[in-house]
Amino acid sequence: MLSSLDGVLALFGLVFERFGGLLYIGIHLLSVVTWTIGSGWILFGQLNIISAAFAAVLVDLGIDYAIHIYNRYIGERANGHSLEDAFAVALENTGWGVIIGMVTTAIAFMALGATRFSQLAEFGMLAGIGIFLSAPVMLFVLPSLLAWRYRESGERNATLKPLG
Repeated sequence: MLSSLDGVLALFGLVFERFGGLLYIGIHLLSVVTWTIGSGWILFGQLNIISAAFAAVLVDLGIDYAIHIYNRYIGERANGHSLEDAFAVALENTGWGVIIGMVTTAIAFMALGATRFSQLAEFGMLAGIGIFLSAPVMLFVLPSLLAWRYRESGERNATLKPLG
């Protein structure tokens, strides 16, 4: 999980050229993983070697949702919108797509819960739960952390470069 997190964050930093945002993206990914581990202990009472692999999957899938929201936010900030307006537009235009993507992916993983192989069933359930838990993190925690960062650092619109 740690090597997956390191690789994803390094790639994120290289592509967006904004290494300050790595901390906040990393916090959201670690939040999802820790909430899911807690859910796993409550539901199953233990994690086995196969079901614990969900953490790397969540890191790899969770960054996708952050990229869509973050990229739209940066694009709106680069166009001169205020912090609040940029998030409003970003969440309005990408929020539903992110939510629908999360739900369909989570359902696909949770379908593994029907298998008789208990470790794979636990893996599927944990990955699905983690993806569902990504929604509040993406829609509330990530914008809050980025807004806090903006207010602390005084981010300038001219320094923001969205992808595409």
